[in-house]
Amino acid sequence: MGSGLAKKKSYKGLSKYAKTLTNEEQLHFNYCINNNYRISPKPTTQGLFPDLWFIEIRLGPYTKNEKAHVSPVSYNDKDIWPAIRKTMKYYYDKRTR
Repeated sequence: MGSGLAKKKSYKGLSKYAKTLTNEEQLHFNYCINNNYRISPKPTTQGLFPDLWFIEIRLGPYTKNEKAHVSPVSYNDKDIWPAIRKTMKYYYDKRTR
């Protein structure tokens, strides 16, 4: 008998589709980190192997019990990283132009 925690055979994980950042994307990423824009994937369901993800955005310095802004659209594992990079670019362009 197992513990029920065996790896799901069809699960690929998020890191499989994460590509290396270009210089411009690295600039957006660094801007968001330095200005306390925390943008990350959030699973739509609890469990070890979620299939769909939301984008979660937290603005400003960390505070206890802070409210996260969650995207209304869910993304699969292939589309989440381009969407996160697009969101980082949006905040970079919004604040620097």
